[in-house]
Amino acid sequence: MQTHFPARMRTALSAFCVFSMIGLMTPASAVAQQQYPAKPIRLVIGFAPGSATDGVARALAEPLAAVLGQPVVVENKPGAASTLATAMVAKAAPDGYTLTLGTNSGMATGPAGVVPSVNYDPLKDFTALGKVANVTFMLVGNAKLPPKSLGELVAYAKRTTDNLNCASGNTNGVVFCELLKQRTNDKLMGVPYRSTPQAMTDVIGGQVQLMFIDVPTGAPRVNEGQLHAYAVTSPTRSHMVPDVPTMAEAGLQNFPPNSGWWALYGPAGLPEPIATKITAALDQVLQRDDVKTRLRNLGVDVSTASPSEMREFLQSQLNDWRRFLKEFNIRPEG
Repeated sequence: MQTHFPARMRTALSAFCVFSMIGLMTPASAVAQQQYPAKPIRLVIGFAPGSATDGVARALAEPLAAVLGQPVVVENKPGAASTLATAMVAKAAPDGYTLTLGTNSGMATGPAGVVPSVNYDPLKDFTALGKVANVTFMLVGNAKLPPKSLGELVAYAKRTTDNLNCASGNTNGVVFCELLKQRTNDKLMGVPYRSTPQAMTDVIGGQVQLMFIDVPTGAPRVNEGQLHAYAVTSPTRSHMVPDVPTMAEAGLQNFPPNSGWWALYGPAGLPEPIATKITAALDQVLQRDDVKTRLRNLGVDVSTASPSEMREFLQSQLNDWRRFLKEFNIRPEG
């Protein structure tokens, strides 16, 4: 026997079912947010072990875990100047268990046009959680290269009949190599690598002659005599290589001063209570003297900014890099 309900009653029953489901789901979601984190957190980074980003991530992971009460596990997913790892986090569930230590490579220079086919919007597809630190880059060469100053290198590049290669393990390196090419010799060839440590190994071995490398990764090799440093790209000298001049001091004018940076991000749509909890934990960690010392020993300087400030900063970075790439006619990798 089939029971027939009046249309008005069917509508009321449907509405009751819908609101009952919402009522069941909302408390569960609220409880999950209140209990966050209830399991380990993945911190995905776009660079290999031994890179500066890896060092910064591991310097943050343990103290963040102590504050949040769950392990923070660093996962290395190198490739395409960190845009592969960044894209992975953009597609992750917005539940606070997959974060990334975003870099200017993955969040600014890559999406601005250095890396082709970037399939995410750094402003729309992420939740900014706070800035962490800045880092300086420097131009280094194989220790056996004859020139020992930037002026000598420029003169050598202009007169040599041999091709000079400039390796890059990230988008900053791509841009810097192109700038150096424009100011020295059209025979300077850019050679992209999957990671900075791989590029550095080949510069040390003489397979390529030059590269721009972050100071934390390159300074130990410079101090050991495996690499020779010509200049840093920042406006001021680095405390890790205080004898290495800036580009301007070394005589190469109009080389745009640039520093790399790191910031913590989650996927877009991260619930506000979870985002607030992560941001508060990051702020607490970055105020610790032992964390500041560890980061400084890595060659980076703590540089904080709120999520809203970070969004404004990223917008300005994207605008600057798009203009910069157009001005110097720098084409995408690949």
